[in-house]
Amino acid sequence: MYQEIFKHLQTAMKEYTSTDNYDVLLEARDEYFKLTGQALEEDDDYESIMNSFNDWYLVQFVSKLRIRTAIKDYALKYNPDEDVVYALTHVKHSLFEFSGKSLGGKFQLNDILHSTKIHLAPSHPQLAMVKNDLFLGRLLKYKDEYFLMNGMSILPKEIKGLLETESKKLRKEKNFHKEKYFLFLVENLKNKWKRYGHLQADRLFNFNEKIEGWM
Repeated sequence: MYQEIFKHLQTAMKEYTSTDNYDVLLEARDEYFKLTGQALEEDDDYESIMNSFNDWYLVQFVSKLRIRTAIKDYALKYNPDEDVVYALTHVKHSLFEFSGKSLGGKFQLNDILHSTKIHLAPSHPQLAMVKNDLFLGRLLKYKDEYFLMNGMSILPKEIKGLLETESKKLRKEKNFHKEKYFLFLVENLKNKWKRYGHLQADRLFNFNEKIEGWM
């Protein structure tokens, strides 16, 4: 199952980064890195950052030149089966804690933002994480099984309490736009923290900050 769904993602990524879509790709890169902060090739997590961008570009970004996301356009163009379409077009972007393995051997996640527990599919590839790691990621559901997309941004463990407090506030508001902003802000603050590594993380993660260019 993992191979089937990710084959579609790879095919879509190849098509929507082609020459025909180059203007849209440039627009997306400009917007993404304004929101999250610039990525440098020498950063230890550069590959993870670019994977996160690719995931966002496919499943969340809507260009000013288009009327839908790239993945919805792909689904309409190639018409894969309905389980694949659902998986590709209902991706959940959230804030997670890795909880290790269950007694049944499945990887467990705690969705901090939405206060839910998730078991990944038995066939899910190994995760390069240790128990209690915090990360931003995107989760898709295919035939009642959950898989993480490739882009995962590891966060400092010291801010777990801050993230839980802010997530609780957002759950009460039930405002998707604010949730989306919060996730971008966390990514932005994480990248800022990397540049000021001598400061304690909980001093830099101020969720009252504003992201320039956010609409």
